[in-house]
Amino acid sequence: MWIHTQKGFLSIIQPPGETDDKFLLVRARVKGDIEAHFPEAKVGFTPHRDYRFRSLIPRIRVRDVIAKTVFSIDYDNYKDSITDRRRREWYSKVWSDMMDMQEIFAEDEDDER
Repeated sequence: MWIHTQKGFLSIIQPPGETDDKFLLVRARVKGDIEAHFPEAKVGFTPHRDYRFRSLIPRIRVRDVIAKTVFSIDYDNYKDSITDRRRREWYSKVWSDMMDMQEIFAEDEDDER
């Protein structure tokens, strides 16, 4: 799962090779994004991996933090709520790419009709 919040971008997955469902692997590309959501996290640095920062976090804690983030939404335009200029630029690129995807999928839907 990818999650963009006002505090950062996270990728959350089941740890590879693990069958225990008590933990999730929370990954980030930018230093501090994991800690912005999980201040208590012990974050490892993996410079040669696709996500440079990683932390095993109890699944229940991840659920609670994400739920709290959702319940605290107080904006009517997500992009405009991002105050970090550099981050806002990147998030806008993601928005644009997803808009392009929407248009391509809409064309496919039109072809099916």
